[in-house]
Amino acid sequence: MDNIEKLISNNLEALGNDIPPEGHLERFEMKLKRGSYRRSNYWIGFLSGIAAVLIIGFFFFNQKKQENSPMTLSNVSKQYAEVEFFYTSTINNQTHKLIDLTNNMGKDDPSLEAITKELKEYDLTFRQISVELKASPNDERVISAMISYYQTKLEIINRILNELQNKQLKSNSHENTNI
Repeated sequence: MDNIEKLISNNLEALGNDIPPEGHLERFEMKLKRGSYRRSNYWIGFLSGIAAVLIIGFFFFNQKKQENSPMTLSNVSKQYAEVEFFYTSTINNQTHKLIDLTNNMGKDDPSLEAITKELKEYDLTFRQISVELKASPNDERVISAMISYYQTKLEIINRILNELQNKQLKSNSHENTNI
């Protein structure tokens, strides 16, 4: 305790003075400005690094997604995109009708299982054509094959739908005559 008392008594005159030495405030302001400048540079660098990592990650994720997705006519040109849209929307519409009709008929029918199997096998053809289209997107033969695929699939679904509707009409008329 004696050391602290000696230190205070020796420096009592300097401690009693409330005014800092000459230039102290200017030096303090300069240090504050330099410190905030360093902090803003640190955050800018840190945030730009995070942004770069996110952009690179998005690029690789998007690239991987494109590699796994099948090539379609809409990737080739705008005209083919319209053709593809027509066929895919019509096929989807007819497929929904087919699903509704098969649900009404019952799932025990073996012909329905065969139809489902055939349509799944036909979708393998789409994947093969899609791979070929990805390899050569400007080849008219491949584009023509893709359009033919859509036309044929729509035709098959329409034939199946017509046959099932006829089958359902016959069974309904047969039930009505028996009653």
